[in-house]
Amino acid sequence: MTNKADTMLRNYHWMFIFLLLAGGCSETTESRSEQERLYVGTFSVRGSKGVYVYAFDRENRRFSPQQTVTGPDSPSFLDISPDGKFLYTANRQGIGSDTISGSVSAYGIDPDLGQLSPLNEFSSFGISPCHIYADGRYLYLSHYAGGSISVLSVGEDGQIDHLIDTVQHHGNGPNAARQEAAHLHSIQPVPHTPYFLAADLGTDQLTFYEVGSDTVTPAPLPAIRTEAGAGPRHFTFSPDGRLLYVAEELTSNVSVYEIDADRQQTRFLQRISTLPEDFREQNTVADIHLSPDGRFLYVSNRGHESLAIFAVGPEDDQLSFKAHQEVFGKTPRNFMIDPRGTFLLVANEATDEIVLFERDQETGLLRDSGVRIAVPSPVTLAWKAF
Repeated sequence: MTNKADTMLRNYHWMFIFLLLAGGCSETTESRSEQERLYVGTFSVRGSKGVYVYAFDRENRRFSPQQTVTGPDSPSFLDISPDGKFLYTANRQGIGSDTISGSVSAYGIDPDLGQLSPLNEFSSFGISPCHIYADGRYLYLSHYAGGSISVLSVGEDGQIDHLIDTVQHHGNGPNAARQEAAHLHSIQPVPHTPYFLAADLGTDQLTFYEVGSDTVTPAPLPAIRTEAGAGPRHFTFSPDGRLLYVAEELTSNVSVYEIDADRQQTRFLQRISTLPEDFREQNTVADIHLSPDGRFLYVSNRGHESLAIFAVGPEDDQLSFKAHQEVFGKTPRNFMIDPRGTFLLVANEATDEIVLFERDQETGLLRDSGVRIAVPSPVTLAWKAF
């Protein structure tokens, strides 16, 4: 009996240790899945050193500095590859002795800590790159000063491989101060199609393209012309890719278009102001994003120093104004909504601070969390959860 009891006791002992270890592994996996990182691109002014990486503690609403990555000056726009393994920055500074073109930097993202390690650098093949989009195969770049777009190939290892093609835009608009020439301001693929779209602030036009093996050519969709002097800057699509929302920088409007890629047609639906009717001061809009569920649209106002919040009509696709949210700083150049739709972060470029808002997912309205991140000249934000 004693031997049998001893054996049972030993079995219970080892079973307890196994369960304890299994529980520990489960806890480690859960905590690892909850890790989140914020990546901040900056202009190289007021002491900025490049790209800043922060760990986010969601439960306590706390950001902790993890890394500062130096490289070419003004990594002013960045994007993360769809698989979350690589980060790319569009830099105003060129490589080496190249003082004309900008550059692109590729970084690997550590799967455990989220820190960045440099992979390679490449010319952007244009002047003043201001926007970059990574789709896993290509990098799409728009150049504000040079008025051109570039498409670069990316290898499986994340490194920038070679130039596919560049396209130079020409023309101007009625605003002599801002539209004296073509100014490509943003570029991204059209969901569920083989095409991508480029917004030209200087010519009031958005043009569709497609990428071949070694060339970029116009896509079989007509270019979209905004109203004269609107200055299309950034844009976003509805989740199904059917609706296009355009931030018109120079007139502080949002315009909405329907895209039918199968029929090769586009249709204007609506134009709505981002400002109060009685606001008469200088303002330019900057960034534009839909909530993850597609129910609310947000646009940043530089001058009014606010976010304009719109509801998307579920039946008629019409935008209706809901509210203006003060951003508690100046020049909200870029902002983002976290993937869960819980938070919205605003990068106030001129006041060197990022503001964290809590987002009501039912109403779309925002509440100041009181959390601030001090960063010199923050101009673009990206998020990774792992």
